[in-house]
Amino acid sequence: MSSMGLYVTERVKNRVWYLPVGEQAYARYFEDNLNCPYGLAWSPQDTLIIADKMNHRLVEVSETSRVIQTMDTNGRRRSSCAHRVDYPWCPTSLCSEPDGSWLVSYSDDNAIYRIHPSGRLELVVGLDAGRHLRFSGSRDTIPAAEAHDHPLLHPTALIRDEKGGLYFVERMFQVIRYYHPLEGTRCVFEQSRRDDWKFDSLDQVLPDVLHRQEYHPTYPTSLAIDARGHLYIADALQQSVWRLSEDRLTRIYRSIAAGPAGPAALTWGPDQTLWILDHNDTVVVGMTLNHQGDPVHERRVPLPTTFHAGNAYGAGMTWGQSLTHPGFQMYTPTSPRLAWISTH
Repeated sequence: MSSMGLYVTERVKNRVWYLPVGEQAYARYFEDNLNCPYGLAWSPQDTLIIADKMNHRLVEVSETSRVIQTMDTNGRRRSSCAHRVDYPWCPTSLCSEPDGSWLVSYSDDNAIYRIHPSGRLELVVGLDAGRHLRFSGSRDTIPAAEAHDHPLLHPTALIRDEKGGLYFVERMFQVIRYYHPLEGTRCVFEQSRRDDWKFDSLDQVLPDVLHRQEYHPTYPTSLAIDARGHLYIADALQQSVWRLSEDRLTRIYRSIAAGPAGPAALTWGPDQTLWILDHNDTVVVGMTLNHQGDPVHERRVPLPTTFHAGNAYGAGMTWGQSLTHPGFQMYTPTSPRLAWISTH
């Protein structure tokens, strides 16, 4: 029987880690020429899909690995994109749909696309071939008029609710948005001052409970949603995870160690457990939640000693069974004690 555990992206060292949870087993990592792996998701066929950001591709991993081919059948991207390519640039997050299609956020294309099982691209939100605007990733290089007129700037942290709506983070404005094809796009949270892109101090501590309209994200990195529709927000620079239920926001987690990174990814495990990848504390924290979404139990899984978060605030994480792909390498640190991943 295959073990179960967490898959976590280490963007700085171009690795995807498998961390077994609740058993004595070795951690393993997968490289396979990845370049800044970001989002992770499972396909309906139980294969792992990696958003290989800087290689501008999706990689499917099972017993073997393959690149998921995408194409623009009408040729609009090739004719209008600055680099004359058919595929979008820099996938950051993804989620599957019931028909086997993929919804993928592409940060440098400033768009969210649907990838049909055939590989055909369909624009969902943003501008088709948005990269022709030549946004470089730095707000200082974006003319103010273009920035405010453009419908999407560097989307990431994409998740899908049961109604087919999409929550995502618009990275360049630190805005959390919601999109539904029948309702359009609306803002869930935004910064109090849209001109502020860096904060002079990390000592801005919000109260545990506050009104929804009073919350302003600093650097949201990941989103999750539960069966009751509660939205969970990981905010790296606030070093916290928040739960939005109806019109109230409650902090359910905060990093112990001080540092600039904080929570980088969220995912669901069994038994209503929300897993939090915390770069500050170099752990993955499993918080078992009750029906109201309040923590009732916590366990901590240490990251391998060689894991390096760097300045990668966002990351990918998902729960699943151990894969038998030969590209996974065993993690063997100098101290045998550190080779085992356990929980407490």
